[in-house]
Parts: sequence; structure tokens; C-alpha cells
Amino acid sequence: MNNQYYSGKFNSKNTLIYLGGLMLAAVLMVFFIQNFNENIRSKRALEEYNKMSEIADIYASGIEERLNVLTSFVSAAASQISAIGVTKSRLTAELINNMVNNNDIMAMAVIFADRSYISTDPIGIAGTAVSKKLYPHTTIIHNDIGGKEYITIFAPIYKDGVLKANLRAIVLSNKAEDIIGQKIFRGEGYSALIASDGRYILKSRSIKSLAKKEEYSFFDLLHRANIIGSLKEEDIKKAFSEGRDSSFAFEIDGNIRMAFLRNISAENGYVCIFVPLEYIAESTQSLRQGAIFLTVNISLIFLILIIYILFKERSSQRELASVYNMTNSLINNIPGGFVMCDYNERFTFKFISTGFAELAGCPFDETLSIYMGSFWNSVHPADREKIREKIHRQLKNSNKFDVIYRMVRKNGTLIYALNKGGLVTDNDGSSVLYGTIIDVTNREKTAEALKISEERYKLAISQSDVYVFEYDAPNDILINSDRISAKFGTENILRSFSKQNIKASDNFVSMLSLLSPEQPTVSRESSYETKTGQRIYLKIHLTGLYNKERTLTRVIGVMDDITDKKIVEVNYLRARKFRDTLIKLYDDHFEFDITHDKIIADSINPDREGKSFKDERQIFIRDILHPDDIGAVAVFADENSLKEKLTSGISDFDVKYRIRETKDSSYRWKGAHVTVFTSPADGSLRIMLFAKDIHDSVEEENALTDRALRDTLTGLYNKSATELLISQKLESDSRKDPAPLNALLLLDLDNFKAANDLMGHIFGDALLTEVSKKLTNVFRSSDILGRIGGDEFMVLMKDLPNEAVAIRKAHEARGAIIKMHHGGIADLNISASIGLSFSHGCGTTFEELYRKADIALYKSKDSGKNFVSSYDISMGNSLDREAPVHEISHKENIAFFSENQLRYIFSLLYTSANTRTAIKGSMELLINHFNLSRAYVFETSHDGSCYKELFEVCGENITPNIEFLKNGTKPENRPNYPANFNEAGFFIAKTDELEEPLKSEMGRQDIILLIQVAIIGNGSFRGFIGFDICDSKVQLSEKDITTLANAGKMLAWFTLREFDKEAAEQTRTYAKQALCEIDVPIFVVNPENMELLFENDAAKNSLGRLPIGAQCYAAIFKKSTPCKNCPIMAANNKDTATPGLIYVPIIWDLDTAAKAVNCLSLNSMRKE
Repeated sequence: MNNQYYSGKFNSKNTLIYLGGLMLAAVLMVFFIQNFNENIRSKRALEEYNKMSEIADIYASGIEERLNVLTSFVSAAASQISAIGVTKSRLTAELINNMVNNNDIMAMAVIFADRSYISTDPIGIAGTAVSKKLYPHTTIIHNDIGGKEYITIFAPIYKDGVLKANLRAIVLSNKAEDIIGQKIFRGEGYSALIASDGRYILKSRSIKSLAKKEEYSFFDLLHRANIIGSLKEEDIKKAFSEGRDSSFAFEIDGNIRMAFLRNISAENGYVCIFVPLEYIAESTQSLRQGAIFLTVNISLIFLILIIYILFKERSSQRELASVYNMTNSLINNIPGGFVMCDYNERFTFKFISTGFAELAGCPFDETLSIYMGSFWNSVHPADREKIREKIHRQLKNSNKFDVIYRMVRKNGTLIYALNKGGLVTDNDGSSVLYGTIIDVTNREKTAEALKISEERYKLAISQSDVYVFEYDAPNDILINSDRISAKFGTENILRSFSKQNIKASDNFVSMLSLLSPEQPTVSRESSYETKTGQRIYLKIHLTGLYNKERTLTRVIGVMDDITDKKIVEVNYLRARKFRDTLIKLYDDHFEFDITHDKIIADSINPDREGKSFKDERQIFIRDILHPDDIGAVAVFADENSLKEKLTSGISDFDVKYRIRETKDSSYRWKGAHVTVFTSPADGSLRIMLFAKDIHDSVEEENALTDRALRDTLTGLYNKSATELLISQKLESDSRKDPAPLNALLLLDLDNFKAANDLMGHIFGDALLTEVSKKLTNVFRSSDILGRIGGDEFMVLMKDLPNEAVAIRKAHEARGAIIKMHHGGIADLNISASIGLSFSHGCGTTFEELYRKADIALYKSKDSGKNFVSSYDISMGNSLDREAPVHEISHKENIAFFSENQLRYIFSLLYTSANTRTAIKGSMELLINHFNLSRAYVFETSHDGSCYKELFEVCGENITPNIEFLKNGTKPENRPNYPANFNEAGFFIAKTDELEEPLKSEMGRQDIILLIQVAIIGNGSFRGFIGFDICDSKVQLSEKDITTLANAGKMLAWFTLREFDKEAAEQTRTYAKQALCEIDVPIFVVNPENMELLFENDAAKNSLGRLPIGAQCYAAIFKKSTPCKNCPIMAANNKDTATPGLIYVPIIWDLDTAAKAVNCLSLNSMRKE
């Protein structure tokens, strides 16, 4: 343009066009720059607003954390006061005095509902301005006391859900200023702490220029302000009531300010931060000046364009630096530390404040190197994973997090750090974490110490049986603890034991009279009966406190409930007494300390006393105990099981087990009685075990049981036992998944009846016995094999791999029976027809399998006999014949049993070594066969006034009578009872035909028909055997009644024999006791064979233990032939009687009752 101007080629038209274009370009350029400046200014203002909003969040978090520290401390203190009892006691005063030692608390007071209080400071600041009512939750208020401002924190003290008092804590004035008075926004900002109802709790000093002195509520200031923007006063109040954060601009007295409201947990209130608008506008002021300058100097726009752009760039950089420095200054002034780091695996530092370096305990420039640039290295290793997971979890729900962890400092020490922050997005789109870190070590340690102290106190009191109380002697005031009132049900139980709940002559008042300065303590132990009738034992300890004038001022009392200890002592003495009795009845006795694993007593091997019970038990199990009986003895070796027994009231029980004395010897049954008890000496759990040999009786019982389950001819299981065992197996298998495969086999002999009729019953019995042997050889010992009828057998083949195995075994059994023809009886054509059913497909119950096996058996019979048939669905579900095989066989078996019953019972009674067990077994057979309700034995009492039931056997669903008859019938219910029996000794009658009172007596027992047989011994009525029928459906024929009467006669004879045996045993016991009382050595000898039967204690002391059962001359004098002048022989021959011989003929036992058994004095024998 300049070249054209100086060449002289000026054209006015062109010039105008040029100037017009230039002016248009200038206007467009001004418009563009103004918009550019406005956009930059708006962006800067938004960035500044966001930065201040973020700083307000951090500042509010710092205030909230300081308040939480204080409120948590005061709440914990209130809880501890509640735990010890909300009383106006010295203990409460001492507790709050100790708490005031915390540097943040100036004074404390416990304020009660009646407006009385206990205060820690002498001038009573903590008790001033007491509220008319108690605060139900933690409350923070502002107080002006003595011209100074304080924060007051009220914490409620509850007891059993009832508000009893408030704990009031006064925070130091300088601490209150520290909480809210931090300078922010270069000292231009100021803040206030506002409660949920709008009242000011705390205000910084600088806010007083904004809020009027008479204004106590933030809402008063809000009402005066002119709110700028779309928000209204109602909108702000609504957000306030809903707990939402908000921000708004307002104008008061010509000044515009920004207000940031941030909700905090304390009081559910707000922190309000005020910032003058000039602070925000300051960063954009230079932009406005630049716009004016461009407008005024439009003509020079192109000349300074480049300069202006460069200037603006540098100006923006200076402004950004100014904002950055300002932000750093603000962050560094935040209490604690501030960090920013990448949200990645390492949490790499992007920024740290000087406050963080102070927390780390190192210079600022060394901080990054100490932690190797990673935030995680500042966290204690044990806390890292837990904190990482917690931060991730919180950020999923919101962009904020709040965690407490242990921070590792440079010197290796630890502090508790509270980190509160959030997640933001950086300019490059990456995620950045920021957080404010505050040292909360004092708070955590204080809270932990308070918690430990509180729990220790509660635990010590609650876990003991000790009850503490105080007595104020000058004021005659007795202070009970809540535990005493709860335990004994009254608030002043100690005031007078004899007048309130406890009846006692040794009461509290009498114990007080025993106290003196010389003897300041007294204890007493007594038993008391409460008004509920419970007997308790208490040990009361009193300690008197005396002043300088030797006057009693206070008594500290402790009541120790020793009821459980006394009960243990009583039980222990009873157990000891019981033990001494059992020692005489049993062969061996032992005592074990289970708690301390020690053997206390061992009568077999005293050398084991003091050794480890567990070690010796292992040896016992390994070398002595039968392997199948390990479970039986485990119950008295497990401490937990024994404790459960004691808790459930079981202190005595019996066990049976088998042992062998040497590795080569056979096992013998032992019976043991076990008593469990707690030792009063040390509280250890102990057991006493008394054992004796029961081998013969157990073997007899097992033989009887097995005999009852077996078929008397073949030795196989009988019908009832076979059905029962098979049903149990199938029921057990039904609970398994998958259920095993079982096969039920029914076998019926072909042409057996013809052979039996032709050859006779003896041949038939022999044939059945041989068949049983063949079947036993074919099937496994684990299979269930039984004879269920005359010539019918049943087998359950258990747990088969497939059906083919069962079919093969069936053919094998059929073939074994056919081979029996080679003994001269081939012409009889004995064979077997067999039917099979399987649990997979035919059913899972005995009834289902039996019915289908019976159908298959009939199929084999119908096919020409000597066949094996397996059930399939084509055979149907029922038999097309009148009488199934098993029903016919059952009838035959009943007839056979009836004909041979008396013979069988006699054999059972005569051959049994245990007559009492055989009698009960015989009664069970009779009950099952005749469907009787009861069978029983009664014995006449010594004076003949009543009859005691010795034992009883009942049928199914019949209530036993032995519980109320074992102690004897009432004489008035059975007057002259023997008169009811006829000359043959029978009493058979229907109840409705009896006369009173016997009719009512039998009616009470639901008896319809009774059959009783008298037990007569030496001409006297010794008792009776009886059978009852209580079911009207049971009908007995005359033949049945005759059979029962004869069976009763047989049972009566054996019962009388048992009575005599017991009487003889008792006589012998008395004789032994009497002979042992004599100091002279005495022996008892059988005169027929010279066997030594007994020696008294004096004889044992003189000659030692002699072999009982050996000949007397061999046992005493070691001779092989009788002595020359044998005193027994001399006693039998008066002509050769030795002068001075002492002997007494006695009855020693039942076998020698008819003979004279001589009791000899050793002094007589020594004459030889």
C-alpha cells in the first residue's frame, strides 16, 4: 500500500474503495476480537469457578473431619459412662476428669434430666446454661461464655434404651477458631458452620462484616440478600432442607459475592464459603481493557495485530501462572496434605503439596524419591490391597472416596491418615485422583484406647460372678450396681437381707458392726433362700475406708456368687461316696482327668497313675480293645462330648466293650459304669470308670437273641427275622443315590410233602437240614438267607453288579438240590422251583419284591416245576390261585410251633445260664405267638402287705405298668390277694366279672382278661406270673389258655429257683461279712471234696491269698493227701473227734444247701 502512495498513482475512487474496505475489515476485526476476548473471559471465569468449587469441597471436608474427631471422641466417652452406670458417683467424675486431658477439650459435664450435673472444672463452665431438656442425639451448638466463643458438643447417654443424661464437652476457643478460621482465597474468603435449622454454629471473624450481630441464622442473611441469577430464596432453602450442595451469587450493600454451600455429616449441616465477586473478576479485567484499547485504536489494528496476539499469549500465560501459583498457595494452606496421581496400577504422583511432605516427615524435594513416585509406597503394605479395593468400590458408586490407612513416614514410623478425594478427568482425557490427607492418629488411638478400655471393663464385669457396691456411711446411702438389681430383682437388696428377698441372720448390718480401723476387712460365706425358693450361696467381702479421725466414711463391698462352686463341691462329695459304693460292686475302677490329660487312679496297674490318659488310651485301643468297640469307648474320651452330656444333665451312663488281656487270648465282654463330674479343686473335667466282667451274661443274651431269630431246625433265619432284615436293608438302600441292585429269591421244594409222608418226619427234617446246608454253601455270608415256611426258603442277594449274577446263583441252588438225589432217594424226585424279583424295576419295598417273586415262583411251578423264573411285567401283579405258598407254609409253621412250644420254653429255661434273661425271652415268645398285651413277674414283699413288679414284657403299642408297680401295689387295692388263686395255683378271670376293689384296679390297667400263676415256695405265697389281654379283638381258645397256664407254671418254678438263688447269695454275702469281722483266721471248706471256698481277712493276713477251689490240704499245707487228723473228718466221726476243735456247719450256696459246709478255725488245724 505504501509503494502505491508514493508513486503518484493515486485514484480517489480506488482510494475510497480501499478505505471503505479497510474500515470494513477493521470493524469485522474488532467484532471478532471482542468475541474472542469474551469467550476467553467466560472460559477463564468458568475455570476459576470450578477451581474454587473444588477448593470449597476440600475445605469443607477438612472442617467435617475435625468435627468428626471431636464428636466421635465425645460419643465414645458417653458410651463408656453408660457402661459403668449413669450415676452421680465419684467413678463418673473421675472418668470425665481423665477425658478432659485430651488437648481439644476444655471442660466436661454430665447433665441429668433434673438439670443437676457433675462438672470437671471448678468454676462450672461445662454446667452453665443447662438446657431444659436432654438432647436425644449428638448436637453441636455455639456458646458465648464470659465474652469468649466456644463450641459445645452434647452427646446422649442411654441406659437400657432410655435417655438418662447428656455428656457436654466444651471445645477450647482457639480450637474452635482453628476449625473454621483458616484463611482461604488469599484472605479474601470467609466461612461459617451452619446447623440444619439454619442457625450459626461457628463463624470466622471476617464474616462478621457480612452478618449482622443480631442475626443468629443464615436464613436472615439470605432474606436480606439480593440473589443474582435464576435461583430464588425458596430454591436455596429447599436444597438446604434436602441436604443438597448448592452455589449462588448475591448482592448486599452494593457488594456482589459468591456463596458455596457444602453439606456435612455433623448436625446434618453445612459449611458455607463466601468469596467476593472481585476475586473472580480480577483474572478477566485485563481482557476488558484490551477490548477498549482495540476499539479506540481501530486505525492501527493491522500494525499491532501481531504484537497484540503475542501480548495476549504472554498475558494469558502470566494469568495462568498467577492462577497456578494461587492454587498452589491455597492447596498448601489446606490442613494436612494434598496429592494428585494417575488412576492406574501404580497411582503415579502428578502433584504433591508441601503439607504431604510434612506428613511424610521429609523435605519437599525428597518426597517423590522416598516413595519412588508412587502413592502406594506411602501406604503400609498390609493395608494396600484393602485400601485399593475400597477406593475402587467407592468410585463405582460415585466419584468420591474416603479411606483411612496407615501411612509410612521417612523414618519408618506410622501414622493414621484420612484420605478424602475424588476422580476427575485431565485435559488429555486421562483419569486423575485427587485427595486431601489428614493425620488422624490421635483420633484413632484415642478411639481405640477408649474402645479397649470400655470392652475390658465390660468383659471383666460381665464374665465374673462378682457384684460390686458402695456404702456411704455418713449419709447412710447404699449404692447398688445394675447387675446386683438384675441378679436379685430389687434395688436395695443389701439394705436388709432379712426383710427383702433374702432370709438370713448374717445380714449386711451385722457385718458392718465387725469393721474397725484395726480390722478394715470382713468376709462371710452363707447360703440364702430367695423369695422364689432358690437356694444360693454368697461370699460377701466388705472393706472399710476411714478418715484421719478414724471415722468410717465409705465401705466397698463385693458379693461373689459361689453357688456353682458349692454345687460342684456337693456333687463331688456325692460322686466320691457313690464311687466308694461302686468300687465294692465292680472288679476294677479308674479315674481320669480329661482336662489335664492325666490318669488319677488305676486299680489294675497303679504304675500308670500320673501318666498321659491320651497316650495310654491309644495303647488300650491298639493292643487291647476289640476294633468294633472303638466307638463305644470314644464317648468317654472326648472332652466336648462329655461337656455336652453334663450340660444336658447326663452325668452317668453305661458302656459295653470287649478286651483281651494278652495278644494271644480271646476277647471278653466288659461292662463299665461311667460317672462324669467337675473337680471342685481345679475345675477340671473328670470321669470315674467302674468295670466288671460281663462276658458270660452277654454271650448268653447274644445266644438267646440269635436263637430267637433262627429257625430251630435248620439254623437259618426264621420268617420274622428274614422279613425284618430284608426290610431294613431295602429301606436303607432307598436313601442312597444311586440305589444298589438287590435280588429277592423265593425257593419252594418240589414233591417235598410226598417225600415227608412216605419217609416220615424225621426224614423230612433231615432233608430240610441238608437243603439249608446246600443253600448256605451257594450264597454269600453277607446275603440274607431264611426258612419262611415248611419247605419254602427266601434269599436276598445284596449289592449285585447285574441281574445275571442272581440268575446264575438261582440255577446253582437248583442244581445243588437236584444233586442230593444220589443217596438212595433219587426216586423221590426232589427239586426246587425258584422265583426272582429285582429292586431295579420290580419295586423297592419288601412287599413289592415279595409279591412279584411269588408270582415268578408260581410261574415256575406252573411250568412243570424245577424251573427258575424272573418276574416280568407280562406276569401281571397278582396270583390267580387261592392260597399263596407262603400263607400255607405260615399256617403249618404255626401249628408246629404250638405243638412244641412248652418243650421249647423248658429247653430255653433249663439250658440258660442266665435264668432271668431266659424268663424274659420266653415271655416275648408267648406274647408274639398269642398276641398278648403284657407278661410280668410279681414278688411278695417281706411283710406280705403288697406285691412288687420285678420285670415286665409288653406287646406293641401297650403302655408298661412297671413304673408305678415296681414299688408295690397298694394293700387296699388287692386285699387277701392269694385267695383268688385255686388249688392248682391258677387265677384266670375276666375283669368285668371281678368284684371291687380288684375290678377297678384291673380296669385302670385296661385289662380285659388275666391269666396268673402263683409262685409257691415252702408252702408260702412268694408272688405270681401273669399274662394280660387288653385288646378285645384277641380271642383265646381253651387250649390256648391251658397252654399259657402250663407255661406260667413252668416259669413260676424257674422264678422260684431264681428267688432262692438270690436269697442264698445274700446269705453268703452276710456270712462273708460276718466272718471277716472276726480277728481269728477262718476258712470255709466243702466237706465232700475238701475244696477251699473262702478265707477271711485274718487268714489272708496270716497266709496270704490262697487258691479258692483247691483242696484245703494242698492250699494251706502244700500236701497231696488229706491231713492225718483232719478236723473235718474228725467232726463227722464223734469217736475220733479232736478235743478243742472249732467248726460250724453253714449253708454256703444253693448247690450245697443240703450239705453241711464246715467253717474251720486255723487254730484247730494247726494242732496237726
